[in-house]
Amino acid sequence: MNLLDYKIFLVPGSDGSCRAVREALACAKPVIASRRGILPELVRDGKTGILIEEKPADLARAMLTMINDRDFRLSCSRAARQYAETTLSPDRYIRKVTAVYESLSATR
Repeated sequence: MNLLDYKIFLVPGSDGSCRAVREALACAKPVIASRRGILPELVRDGKTGILIEEKPADLARAMLTMINDRDFRLSCSRAARQYAETTLSPDRYIRKVTAVYESLSATR
């Protein structure tokens, strides 16, 4: 993963959680993704990567942006890592799931 400047991920996959996108973001890799499934929720368009329509021209344009605009790519890279550390952190998920179960048990 560390050899990549960015990741392309167009289809959410069979489980829908897009672990590969989460891993890329955690490794500070911007992601080019389609607007399919959970991908638009994981990739912040213009901040942690680029969201595209599933058209070859859109993919090519996004790739050229990542290749040619180093400052944009590095900015997305930093934002991707920060987003993964805060919003996508396992601790945050644990707290949210625990809160749901606590609220359910409190209503009984």
